[in-house]
Amino acid sequence: MSNAGTPTILCVDDEKSIRHALRRVFLDEPWELLFASCGQEGIEVFQSHHVDLVLSDFRMPGMDGVEFLKRAKEIDPDSIRIVLSGYADINLIVEALNEGEIYRFVGKPWNDEELLHNVRGALEHHRLHSENRRLNAEMRELNAELELKVEARTWELEEKNRVLRFAQVILELLPMPVLGVNVDRMVVFANAKAREFFEDGDRPLIGGPAPDFFEPELTGAIGRVRRRGRAGAAPDPATN
Repeated sequence: MSNAGTPTILCVDDEKSIRHALRRVFLDEPWELLFASCGQEGIEVFQSHHVDLVLSDFRMPGMDGVEFLKRAKEIDPDSIRIVLSGYADINLIVEALNEGEIYRFVGKPWNDEELLHNVRGALEHHRLHSENRRLNAEMRELNAELELKVEARTWELEEKNRVLRFAQVILELLPMPVLGVNVDRMVVFANAKAREFFEDGDRPLIGGPAPDFFEPELTGAIGRVRRRGRAGAAPDPATN
């Protein structure tokens, strides 16, 4: 729609009296009105203006309404096209309806309220169609951005996993014991040398309590680290 959302209507009819009558019917409506006296002139207007809806006579000298509406559809497939004619060639109208050249047929002479109702409905149809197309475009853009973010995040996680696996392999193969103990003094990691050195019989090292495997001095140091991480917590007598 042009002019900050104001619908634009093009009226094409070779009879000047019809063009004046249409101007009178639409006088109080918030629409921008354009007029053409023949199909060729209508095409020129279509090419130089954005048109939301076109009202066209069916039989005109030179380029008739059928040809004009076909060409108007080629210029702007989203425009709404209504035939306004007193010469109802049913076969041509049905063909035009089926091929999408026209949205509706209104006969002459028309009823003003009925014509206004049809035009308002057509413009609302056009508005909803345009809004739906805009929302679909925004959704496609958002989906594309999301796919890029997911792809980047996936690559980042895969890279971190590769680094982690590499680090784990290095730790596993070190010729000295390496242990990981959490703040609850549970063994959460032990490389091959640590398992060989500390494991006792059927008791697995990983997942076991550190005090079961290490000297009290070591587990006490772990407890002191834990207490420093809990600001304001009371001393843990079990680790003193």
